[in-house]
Amino acid sequence: MKRGKSMKSFIALTFATSLLADPNGVYVEIGAGQGFGSIETKGSKIYLDAGYVGSLAIGYQANIYRIELEENYKKDSVYSFDNVSASGDYVRESKMINIYLSAYNDSNLVSSIGGGVGISDISLKNLQELERVVPDLVNNGVLTFDGSLSIGYMVTTSITATVKYTYFYTQKSDNFDSNGNSTFTFGLRYVF
Repeated sequence: MKRGKSMKSFIALTFATSLLADPNGVYVEIGAGQGFGSIETKGSKIYLDAGYVGSLAIGYQANIYRIELEENYKKDSVYSFDNVSASGDYVRESKMINIYLSAYNDSNLVSSIGGGVGISDISLKNLQELERVVPDLVNNGVLTFDGSLSIGYMVTTSITATVKYTYFYTQKSDNFDSNGNSTFTFGLRYVF
């Protein structure tokens, strides 16, 4: 009887410890969600409907630290151009290098804070204001910074489901002023 309880305790402790261990190794993370915010071109403010965001990252985790290369795609619909009803698409494609610091505790929850730097291709296409067609605006290689907070749940030592808030900041370019946009994504990370 005593031996059976000890064995059950040992198995439970082993399983719990493996879930709480800091995973190490190469990982892939995919995410999808929504973006929010407005943008400013030179002299005009453009309001956006909440669009969609997709991301794909490959990185390396060493205990509580992670470094990754991320491809992030955001597309929003325009609904107002200088307070006049409008239509069109705003697209931001970003290539980022991100660094994260994660905190593990006695549960399967893990939280992370991170930041990164990269470049974005940003465009405003198919813009129509009233009956007037506005020429496309496209800028490539715009310096971009991001900061993020996330909470994850370790399903196993290899798989973590995450909810992440990220703030992207693109610097001033030929056609756009400096702009900040927020995104919320749900993701899955797999450590090999």
